[in-house]
Amino acid sequence: MSDPLDPTALADLLAKAGDDPELLGVTVDGFEERAPRQLAALRRAVDAGDDLEADRLAGELRGQADTLGAIGFGELCRQVASLLRVGARREAAARLTEAEAAWMDVSRALAEAREAGWDLTDGDDT
Repeated sequence: MSDPLDPTALADLLAKAGDDPELLGVTVDGFEERAPRQLAALRRAVDAGDDLEADRLAGELRGQADTLGAIGFGELCRQVASLLRVGARREAAARLTEAEAAWMDVSRALAEAREAGWDLTDGDDT
């Protein structure tokens, strides 16, 4: 997978927050608080065969991830739901394992982004 966060999406979100790093931090804090619980609930739903709940949770995670620029993580969540819709439980569970690992990368990248003042650009404006 490529970088866990899309710098452009994060910069856009910062701009929408009025270039207020504290406000962006509140948004990120909420995601970081919810995502592990949602991932655990998604795992329980997948393991229990509760496709409706799994679809709901995967959709919520994907939407939040896409908003923060965690596109790869969001795509893995989308794939979990898609695989469940076609009855591919084993594949969905495997994809969820990938999403759980990707979440760890996203969490680390968010911490680094916060430390960098939410600027993930490489400094090259070309």
